[in-house]
Amino acid sequence: MRISALALAAIAGVASTSNASVTFDFTITADNHYAIYSPTGVGTNVSFVGENEATFDGNPGLYNWSLPEQWSAVSPNGVMYIAGWSDDFLFQGVLAQVFANGSPIHTGDARWEVTPTNLDLDDLDSSPSVGQMATLIASANTNSTWEPTFVGGNNGVAPWGFIPGITQEAKWVWWARPGSSDPLTGDTNAGEFLIFRLTIPTPASAALLALGGLVMARRRR
Repeated sequence: MRISALALAAIAGVASTSNASVTFDFTITADNHYAIYSPTGVGTNVSFVGENEATFDGNPGLYNWSLPEQWSAVSPNGVMYIAGWSDDFLFQGVLAQVFANGSPIHTGDARWEVTPTNLDLDDLDSSPSVGQMATLIASANTNSTWEPTFVGGNNGVAPWGFIPGITQEAKWVWWARPGSSDPLTGDTNAGEFLIFRLTIPTPASAALLALGGLVMARRRR
């Protein structure tokens, strides 16, 4: 089968973007805690990006979720990970305004996924180590335990009110254990801490999809 010049151009595009990366810009808060991790490009290994306060109080802010933090991280494969955990009391959730290479992927977007770890973290606990995160991410990939997040109300909903610096389009998210109708407002410490995953196609992946379409079109002629 002969490949058209257009398909050859697509192949060249894949080659030129094979090392393309994605920059994620976060404005994020959590009730109660989060930690962000970026892939290193080697298997499921990750590097630590940042976290919020380990205490119940905010710094600044009345509570640890009162004011968001801002982080920027580069992903070599269009994926980012966030660990999230609560104080096992009444309310919990993650709220984030995120842009990937300038395109919105705020919490509530269908590209957010979550997996429980069946491990518990609480106030004052250290964030998961990069080795622990790599092991748990590999397990979630192998066992296909990633699932859509539970999506709650927009930024501004009770009991948190409006979090400044985060778009109102962002929604509070969490993981819903079986039988839980609203894990954001109930006691749902089972499965915590959680790992959230954000995924967007890299330029190389998009080029490969385009190339596949060109080849299929060529075969139909």
